[in-house]
Amino acid sequence: MANGARNSAHDHQCPWPGCPKHVSPRLWGCRFHYFKLPAEIRKRIFDARFPWSIEREDTPSMEYRAALNDAARWIAAYIADDAATHR
Repeated sequence: MANGARNSAHDHQCPWPGCPKHVSPRLWGCRFHYFKLPAEIRKRIFDARFPWSIEREDTPSMEYRAALNDAARWIAAYIADDAATHR
């Protein structure tokens, strides 16, 4: 999906604040931002994601939601630290 173009009704926007890219439901976010996350959080997202499938109508597992919440907290701290460093 070059240039953040949407290819499916099920695509979603990368959850990194300000990122305009849309990704497949199989992915957490765009490749660039996914690999900014610490390996431990990436592993938790991946492990909790399978075999559960976002493409189904099921509710995400508690483990997956916890991993997403931890990723969001890590991103907020990363952005705050980056902003403080570049004042």
